[in-house]
Amino acid sequence: MNKDTHRREVLTTKIDVLSAEFQAATHAVRSGEVLRTSLGAQATALDSLFHLLGREALEESSILAKSELMRLALRAQAQFVLTAKVLTEIPRSTSAIGKDLCAMGDDELNALAALEGSSEQ
Repeated sequence: MNKDTHRREVLTTKIDVLSAEFQAATHAVRSGEVLRTSLGAQATALDSLFHLLGREALEESSILAKSELMRLALRAQAQFVLTAKVLTEIPRSTSAIGKDLCAMGDDELNALAALEGSSEQ
């Protein structure tokens, strides 16, 4: 086997692996799995913050520090509630959006990207 043949085989293998990863990622986006996982992690972090800050507030002797810690804890709890609400909405919206985007042709996606780029300027 010469060098060029070997390079082609390696390149073909890499392309096959990348193609499989792309298909898996496309499926995850279509199903809303990526967004659900991300929001689930965010909700867990916010809930942990709420409990940690609440405990810290209870142990704090200074009224000002106690007040600030409770304010932050309640803010984390409010964000948790919003995140949980979004999580309940995902099954209805994300899969439809993902399917719409995946069904678009290259021209439509390029036009959408151009619109987004011009709105940022």
